Amino acid sequence: SHFTKHAFRVRPSMPDDEPYDETNVGLDLCETEQSELARQYVLTQQLGTNEEWSHSGPKSISPFAPCASSRVPHILDAARLDSSSVLWDLGCGDGRVLHEAAARYGCRCVGVEIDKVCLEASEKRAEALGDLVTKNCSWLLKDITNLPVGSLGTDDAVAINTPSPTIVMLFVTGHGLCALSGWLKREWETAAKPFAVVTCVEALDTCVDLISIGGSNDGGGNPLFDQALNPHDWDVYRDTTHAKYGVFVTPPRGISVTEWRNQKVTPAPADPESAKKHAPRLVKNALDENDVSAIEALVEMLQPGFFDEASKDSNDSMDSKDSNDALNDSSRDDETLAMRLASALLGDDAGDAYATKKKQSIWSAAEDACHQHRTHRVVHLHQDDCLGKYAPRVRAKLLRCAFNADAAAGDADAASVTGTPCDSGTDLQTSQPWGLTRGRALFLRSAEYHAYENSGGVTDPDHRDTGSVITVSVLLKKPPGLGTSKEKCESGHLGSNPSGGVFFTRDTCDGGEAVTYETGEVIFTRADLARGDAIVFPSEKRHGVTALVGETSVRRSVVMELWEGGVTRRNRQE
Repeated sequence: SHFTKHAFRVRPSMPDDEPYDETNVGLDLCETEQSELARQYVLTQQLGTNEEWSHSGPKSISPFAPCASSRVPHILDAARLDSSSVLWDLGCGDGRVLHEAAARYGCRCVGVEIDKVCLEASEKRAEALGDLVTKNCSWLLKDITNLPVGSLGTDDAVAINTPSPTIVMLFVTGHGLCALSGWLKREWETAAKPFAVVTCVEALDTCVDLISIGGSNDGGGNPLFDQALNPHDWDVYRDTTHAKYGVFVTPPRGISVTEWRNQKVTPAPADPESAKKHAPRLVKNALDENDVSAIEALVEMLQPGFFDEASKDSNDSMDSKDSNDALNDSSRDDETLAMRLASALLGDDAGDAYATKKKQSIWSAAEDACHQHRTHRVVHLHQDDCLGKYAPRVRAKLLRCAFNADAAAGDADAASVTGTPCDSGTDLQTSQPWGLTRGRALFLRSAEYHAYENSGGVTDPDHRDTGSVITVSVLLKKPPGLGTSKEKCESGHLGSNPSGGVFFTRDTCDGGEAVTYETGEVIFTRADLARGDAIVFPSEKRHGVTALVGETSVRRSVVMELWEGGVTRRNRQE
């Protein structure tokens, strides 16, 4: 397959001050997924057509195969994007990389593609993602081998209202990359505004043109290995992580590979202690009624009958005493229970890879079982990318909430995100960006629909979204009285709503309404949330939801977590 990294090429020579990078051994951790996509879209298809605007037509230099989902976050992180970036994708295919960049960062994106069907799909998908994406994306039907000189160096050189790039991305075959290398190098050297180049699977300094190989071995030569290596003298940066996922970068003109490496952002710590320093941020009207309807339709599709009236069976109801006892029963924290069960069965030997995997499997199964309890049911909206397929605008909005909140204090585009005020004299950082998304390849770990009923809640005082980086929680249905009462509750009840269902965090001075809990600990609640409002916070911050009181009490929310652990296709663990 042309989408498989060629490990047999010799590593290019490097200056003495460039440390040897063992990632340049042809390893691509996305190879299994990418090879399956290549098989589906290329190897089993009838290629070759006279159609002018087709990826298999006479002008095409590379067939279309989508970029592996496990590679996309590494592309975005390697490109070092922010809201001011302009990302061009030469040979954008179905546009999925640009869609994700626009959703996360709100940056301008330009897709150039020779396949008319692909380009139409890109535009249609962008429209489904909503205004957050469509307003930032432009789609151009062009033959990239025939772009005029200066196309990448000047605003509007290719089309009206099309800014020149700060980042150019290419995910094409070795043949395609070799075909574009000379033109691209001239554009890179002469552009009025310097830009970086990101390539996938193939690197500019080692790419091989397998299609153009010809001749015989009669003279003792080898037409493959006799090709000139790096004829256009590209300098390529191989990050110790991104290169393992087949992502390579040539820095902008005027910045050496060493300088680019030294400018790499060190991610802000996301551990529990560091999370205490960051105030949760409130996003008003994060989702609208159309979004809520889309979520509910997806829930019903995944679990038919989910919204049927609750069973009247006596086993599903509790008397007042049981409800009060449940308020402080940490065993009802499903995730904590699952984690403890896995640890109890297998111990805590993190050095044993098999035990770790087995523990994760048990944790996953236990968590799923707990999430079917009537008092707190959970539906995994992200399973098999269902959220992206059937509620794409919701997914885009949740991502933007997370990234805007992370950059809120330093990013004008995050004006809709507000930090919660803090008492004076604390170290809580309300005026500075968190910096949790910078320098990290973040994946959507989970998107869950939570339905709480009588006695349901997340009341473990040490509950965290362990292993995740940023969490977004959006209120979809308010319990009775939430956000209307300003009176403190009786001792033993957390928050200002006697019906429960109040979101809270436990780190000192997180903002919101201060109340006293049974232990005397200071707790901060968000009883002012309205339908569609979101709370965004570092995932390792202690948080929860007060237990609901009353047989008719209901609370519903959608919760998204981002992490560095890769693609999950079933639940938070798998």
